[in-house]
Amino acid sequence: MYTDSADTSWMWLAREGMVPVVALAVIVCIASVDLSVVSPWSSAPIFGNGETAETTRSTPSGRTPSVPLVLPVAGVPASDLVDTFEDARSGGRTHHAIDIMAPSGTPVVAAAEGTVMRRRTGGLGGKSVYVVSPDTSFVYYYAHLAGYANGAAEGTPVDAGDRLGVVGATGNAESSNLHFAIWAVDDLKRPWARHPVNPYPLLRGG
Repeated sequence: MYTDSADTSWMWLAREGMVPVVALAVIVCIASVDLSVVSPWSSAPIFGNGETAETTRSTPSGRTPSVPLVLPVAGVPASDLVDTFEDARSGGRTHHAIDIMAPSGTPVVAAAEGTVMRRRTGGLGGKSVYVVSPDTSFVYYYAHLAGYANGAAEGTPVDAGDRLGVVGATGNAESSNLHFAIWAVDDLKRPWARHPVNPYPLLRGG
């Protein structure tokens, strides 16, 4: 439609009755933006978005935590652990974690000191908790939880042995267990720069 040179875009829109349409489009765009407030710990890294410990294809790391680890499922002896770190998974994935079998509701505790970086619900891991080490060199991942502990909110410091949640079968778990993974991290803001560490020898004490 013809408009003379003196008309502005907004004048043309008003004359054609298009202002309400444009306003509605703007409202829809704004509503589609996720404005939820997240803690600094959950906004920096993107661990768990689309990929979990069960889908990582990174090269395993030679780095290991310098602190001794607590077995993260209460009441499970180290002798019951099975090394499934290199086990194959569907889609060409490698497990790069271990599954610690235990009844649903068994307490899950922090394997090492750190800060709860993120709590996530969804994906293969179901309900999961990410704890970053004090020097941000390692991330500990606890997945398939049935629920979270009250004291395990994002940004909360935890000591080894502090309760994070309880064992469950959320996500793609076929039976109740804790999927426990460790990553050596180059940069928390670059989630692809992570390298899986086998928890099995660390939890077995050798």
